Amino acid sequence: MLNGLTRPTKETYSMDSEFLQKQLYNSLLAIINDRKLYRVSLVDYKYNEFTDAGKEVLFECIEMFAPKLLESEKQRLDETVKRQVWNTLKEQEYE
Repeated sequence: MLNGLTRPTKETYSMDSEFLQKQLYNSLLAIINDRKLYRVSLVDYKYNEFTDAGKEVLFECIEMFAPKLLESEKQRLDETVKRQVWNTLKEQEYE
């Protein structure tokens, strides 16, 4: 159902945050530019809506990106903690 989008593999989970943001943005843009998935009102943007198929694809997209985003955030937190521990150890060494 996700035309042009790929399913994640274990290798793709270790992507950086900026790349994931761009990938998510481009995936959403692809979905809303597909008239079978998203209806654009000529009257007002408030009347734009996802079709039933569009809602399905949007949910698939979220399911696809959720593990990637969690892994990216986990890596970011791990790096932050390691850096803080390293800095603390360096400070203690110089005392």
